[in-house]
Amino acid sequence: MKRFAYTLLAVIFTLTACQKIETPATAEQNVVLSATIEHNLQTKTSIGNSNNVVWSSGDQIIAFMKTSTGNQFQVLPSFAGGSHAEFSALSGDNPTVGSDWDHIVAYYPYSSSVKCTKSSNNYNLSVVIPSEQTYTSKSFGNNTFPMVAVSSSSKLAFKNVCGGIKFKFKGSAKVASVTIKGNNNEKLSGAATVTAKSDGSAPSISMSSSASQEVTLKCTSSVQLSQSSATEFILTLPPVTFSKGFTVTVTDTDKRTYTVTTSKSNSVTRSNLLVMPEVTLVRDAIIEDNLSGWTNVTSSYGSLPEYIKIFKSPSTLQGRSAVAYIAVADLKLGARWDVWSVMIDKSEWLGTYTPDSFLTPSVIYGVQKCPVIINGGYFYTSGSNNHTASLATRNSLAPLSYNINYAYDASNTICYPTRGAFLEYENGTIDACWTYALWNWEHYMYPAPAPANNKTQPSASYPSGGKAFVAKTGIGGGPVLINNGTIVNTYSEEMLSGTNGINPTSTEPRTAIGVTANKEVVFFVCEGRGMTSGVYGFSTYEVAKILSNIGCVEAINLDGGGSSCMLVNGKSTIKVSDGSQRAVANAVMLF
Repeated sequence: MKRFAYTLLAVIFTLTACQKIETPATAEQNVVLSATIEHNLQTKTSIGNSNNVVWSSGDQIIAFMKTSTGNQFQVLPSFAGGSHAEFSALSGDNPTVGSDWDHIVAYYPYSSSVKCTKSSNNYNLSVVIPSEQTYTSKSFGNNTFPMVAVSSSSKLAFKNVCGGIKFKFKGSAKVASVTIKGNNNEKLSGAATVTAKSDGSAPSISMSSSASQEVTLKCTSSVQLSQSSATEFILTLPPVTFSKGFTVTVTDTDKRTYTVTTSKSNSVTRSNLLVMPEVTLVRDAIIEDNLSGWTNVTSSYGSLPEYIKIFKSPSTLQGRSAVAYIAVADLKLGARWDVWSVMIDKSEWLGTYTPDSFLTPSVIYGVQKCPVIINGGYFYTSGSNNHTASLATRNSLAPLSYNINYAYDASNTICYPTRGAFLEYENGTIDACWTYALWNWEHYMYPAPAPANNKTQPSASYPSGGKAFVAKTGIGGGPVLINNGTIVNTYSEEMLSGTNGINPTSTEPRTAIGVTANKEVVFFVCEGRGMTSGVYGFSTYEVAKILSNIGCVEAINLDGGGSSCMLVNGKSTIKVSDGSQRAVANAVMLF
């Protein structure tokens, strides 16, 4: 079989491990590329250890020999490392030069999916800009930085199609990947059309409507950052203006993330690197950073999703003997939380009666098959009737039940407290707030509670900051323990002491739910009432303190006492204080 070779006399601009962005080819000879960083400084950039751009062993191109049939060529070994090269055909005997077109059109990198058509005096190539690129030290990864050449002869002068962006990171992380996304949803990878100009001018690229808005650089062996000197990470991007800046997410080998965002407009231009200033990555705090003395007991409960972990408390918390557990679920890694609840009778004005039966967490688990379940909000019985007293909503629908909307003060005067709720909105934000539902079903949420013993019925305008209730998922209870990172423990404002009581200041078994700034949902339960010798539980303030210490920025207390229960894969954690599980009106689950 004869090998058909074409000599490419131009200096070729392809980017592999030892290449520099300094000496593009023939028509671009001696052009020193400049890169603009955010402070408008010009900097000369290079890739590799020498001042030229070279071909690497194994590089391949697709060439259309004056016809729409593409042929595969590979660099001859003797030209690897040189700035010009000869290629031999791999796809058949003596590829024939056709007569359909006036030019040979070549594209790097080779892909059998690349198609070429002629339009007027130009050539349009259907290509794919990869959404995943492979990290290469001080360079673009192989086969990620495209070039195109148009020539009436076999002497091809390649021109760059894309540009790139260079990040320089310091820190202690082992980097697994770097992802960039424009804040205005710019198209960055996927199907595209490259227009190669027969007059020798620069090619252009147009991303398709189906193109992706992200590009990820994968570090197959991980890259250890240094605290003293920056490591470079370079991604190929089509020419693009990030009109509202962009967001970079760095993921380490422990699946922890670091986010760097700029809101300033930046542009990536053809043949240029946009070089960003050095950044020291500070890892988002996770709960495990704050769990000194807690024991990871996940393996004791069988198989769980990798994003859910179970921890047991030390024997002493807040100066008290303790048996407590937390379940931690990382929403950013795919965890979600949901609510099971009875439904109130909605046939008349707002009430609390439900025709549904209360169920134990074990029975609910048997139906839901959730990895972790805890009891939910408050409820009561009156005669033979079941009543709920706390909010429960799921699937962005109208609530199944509502926070109770009245209570009596010490003089037996009716009051209208706003009660705590833990909510997730459609955009993924999680918030502890206070809610109130009027008897005509108008339902509101507030950033702060009504005052204690409130005699004015809440509305859209009172307390201040009220807005119509809307949530994807929510569970009610009270008091709110932590709001916007601050311990609030609003049991007085929520009228949850005295005759209405949950004994907030005494030691009791407790259940609570919270979330960290890093979007880890936390389920908390503690044992009490001497079920384990000397263990009597905590006050609501002490629970708030525990959750704050481990990193929760929003949290509410749920029903406690005999209701407190956490099951992991159906297996109990604490000893419930009734001696057996109590049937409850609602429950909260992790998946």
